[in-house]
Amino acid sequence: MGRRRTKPWKRVKTRNGYRFKYDYKDNILGIKRTRATFNSESEARDFHDRLIDNARKSARGEKPVRLFGEAMVEYLTMESPTKASHKDDLLHAAMLRCPFEYRGKFWRLDDLPLDDSDQGIVVGLELYFKDLRQVTKRAYLNHELYQLRKERNGNVWYHQPHPAEDEIPRPRYPVNDAILIKKLNQAKGRGPYKQDTLRNRQALARVILSWVYRRLRWTNSNLADFIARIEPGHARTDALDPEQLACLLQNSDALYGRPFTRLIQAAAWIGWRRSNLIGLTWDRVFWPKEINDPITGKRVRQPGYIIVYSADKQTIDPFDLKQRRERTKNRESLLTTMTNRIESLLQECWKHRVPGSNVVFHNGTGGYWNQFRARWDRLKRETGLPENFRFHDLRHTWASEALAAGIDSRTVMDEQGWKDRRMVDRYSHTRLQGRFEQMNRLGQHPNAQLTDQENRDAPSDS
Repeated sequence: MGRRRTKPWKRVKTRNGYRFKYDYKDNILGIKRTRATFNSESEARDFHDRLIDNARKSARGEKPVRLFGEAMVEYLTMESPTKASHKDDLLHAAMLRCPFEYRGKFWRLDDLPLDDSDQGIVVGLELYFKDLRQVTKRAYLNHELYQLRKERNGNVWYHQPHPAEDEIPRPRYPVNDAILIKKLNQAKGRGPYKQDTLRNRQALARVILSWVYRRLRWTNSNLADFIARIEPGHARTDALDPEQLACLLQNSDALYGRPFTRLIQAAAWIGWRRSNLIGLTWDRVFWPKEINDPITGKRVRQPGYIIVYSADKQTIDPFDLKQRRERTKNRESLLTTMTNRIESLLQECWKHRVPGSNVVFHNGTGGYWNQFRARWDRLKRETGLPENFRFHDLRHTWASEALAAGIDSRTVMDEQGWKDRRMVDRYSHTRLQGRFEQMNRLGQHPNAQLTDQENRDAPSDS
């Protein structure tokens, strides 16, 4: 295979239609063997012309034109695997590859150059998210994605082939089958894309653009700075009041017994994520102890604590769900103070530990909890909690109670390993009674109190 091949691709038939297989090598220009698959001959021709042009630029010492698809592959291969969020990166990257429509033509972010021109990645990302906002409903039938899109002539159902099916993702196409359309209209499905979903996808694209600028020096400037950030949506957060929590614990005792109830108590009293609570082992529980104060020489009580150790970045497998039991989301260590009620809860767990098991909040037989969702959903129904109330919302309950008790924000952040003060605002919920008591202090200030006679004697605005 050499430069004399003007069309280094051929048309082949696949189960999804015809594709164009590209195979090329040029020793003179230093092009290693390159193979790819395209949906059309024009795509293969454009790729070939760009490959030759970049090879000639490199031979002249010029910076070649790089595409966003190349940047994404490099990032997902070199940088992302070392992150705890690698699995999420792959999911978002797959959806970023879906073609989007603009002025009657389908475009792909993969094919856009890394620049801020009219046909570059900066403008392309803006058009991509504008295209996604036209989706009013999504439905999955037989593991296939369908989107109801708002158009000039009304709403139209489209089938969006999954980008993992082909090397080059195919554009969506309208659904014409009346029976399928009826099923899609009747399907519960999902609504439009959430603001946070769009924000997370854009965040990955911004990270990739920043990475190729700082690490690979593919661009002359950081293109992420030219992209207007999508603001976070209004996160749905709930918290339980003491009466609701007591009712939840009582029903848990009746349905599943004390082992499951202790796990719920731990979530509301400790505030950890479910995976960290389920994975807590006795070797990471440090009880309070009496020590000699090095200054006074008196015996003092040293508080106990529970801990999640920091994770080695190189050993993290983002696809191993079991690892999440032994590390935090940000991979850093988390040390939480053992308060009196936490100590009493752990002492109860110690009394009911299973020989040979090191699990603190075990399932009753010493093992880790599984089939958790079915138990939790039934318990919510019995308690009368909203269907969308999550086990994670017990974490909000912990933060709300801590702030209502007057614990300062810095301590709350340290107890949960939060780095940003906004996390406290997100997880805390001020109860109406607490707000009333604080706002009612306005009338108790000495300078703010006026007698009825003073009010009557006060001059009117007129």
